[in-house]
Amino acid sequence: MHDDQNNGSNSIVQQLISWTAAHREELEAAGIYLEEYFPEPGSGFEWKAGIGLIMGEITVGFTVWEQTTFHADLTVVGGAGDALQIEYLTPSSPADIEPVLDAVVARLAQGDYLKV
Repeated sequence: MHDDQNNGSNSIVQQLISWTAAHREELEAAGIYLEEYFPEPGSGFEWKAGIGLIMGEITVGFTVWEQTTFHADLTVVGGAGDALQIEYLTPSSPADIEPVLDAVVARLAQGDYLKV
């Protein structure tokens, strides 16, 4: 596993938790509601985490997990339940999820998903 540009963590779960903590106020200021699905210590699911980002009628789900490799799922759903974007990612480093999340937040804040 890699340890580059990821705040010293080689866990994709910890990277998502750190990104969320660092961006919480920015999300709130932009009117983006945040839901967290982080594992409890000792739960047996320390390898998987997710967040929900909701703005108006757009809902974004972003889930990460790690077993032998890193994985991430991005799903963007519109108000009518239509899937606007679905991506399955295999980042080479936990830090690779940050530009994806930053781009999603920018698109939400700019209303780009409403134009799809």
